[in-house]
Amino acid sequence: EDLAMFHSLFAERVSDWEIRQADEFIRLEGESHSFPDFVLTHASGFKIALELFHAWHEGPLNARIKSLETERTPPLLIGVSSRLAKKPEIARALQNSRYFSRYGFEFYREMPTTGAVEKLLETLL
Repeated sequence: EDLAMFHSLFAERVSDWEIRQADEFIRLEGESHSFPDFVLTHASGFKIALELFHAWHEGPLNARIKSLETERTPPLLIGVSSRLAKKPEIARALQNSRYFSRYGFEFYREMPTTGAVEKLLETLL
């Protein structure tokens, strides 16, 4: 329900980007894969995936942060719930991640705001 609401709000408020639910995985460096929540496509044709990590995703987030550090170009954006980001181990991992500092954001409550995602998307073009 929360994902559907975010999808609707994004489609309504962010005019230069199209949002759709992701339907396939993204191969990452090494043997890692991501099953993102959404794919965002700019009017120019540029595409990037969005993966959201909620409070119960501690293990997957740790693995994702490690796997993304060697990526040369961003295959996806990462959103992390503030409840998860407050956990000491996660907070250290996010603080030390060059990838997250450039292609990640923290969100409050259960879903990110469209503004937070749009702001990060603007840095990609």
